[in-house]
Amino acid sequence: MATWPIETSKPEPYIDDSEYERFEGVLSERPGPGLEHSDFQRHVVDLLRPYEAQLGGRALQEWSISDGSGNWLTPDVTFSYPEFKTTRRGHLLVPAFLVVEIRSADQSLKELFDKRERYRTWQIPHYWIVDPVERACYECSAVIEPRQDTLRAGEIEIAVRDIFGE
Repeated sequence: MATWPIETSKPEPYIDDSEYERFEGVLSERPGPGLEHSDFQRHVVDLLRPYEAQLGGRALQEWSISDGSGNWLTPDVTFSYPEFKTTRRGHLLVPAFLVVEIRSADQSLKELFDKRERYRTWQIPHYWIVDPVERACYECSAVIEPRQDTLRAGEIEIAVRDIFGE
């Protein structure tokens, strides 16, 4: 994906957060989700729905997260507890509880592994990667762990077989 620094000496134009992310003053183009990718997003949100009621949280697709200083990332799925606050643009102010990235067919797994550091910088405790290409799932915290049975984030537990509809 293309990236470039933002020139800070000029007034900032409106930047479409559905097409870009901004982290530490650098804009990154986001891949556009295809049909299969969107279906996986919706499916993961559906698997998280029971935890909304149980934990008092909220699960959404494409809910941008912001550090409040003009930087934002847009995970494929975000889960946050009810004490969350949002920016005027509707971005969730950090930290979220869980973010999920779903690998697109034209996206490298390394790119998603590298994104883990951005989420860690914002103290987001749980980061999952769902890889429909390789039919694999990962929990990413201090280390990246492939998960074959269950993905966990606090009290949230989702069976990997349920993610892939097996």
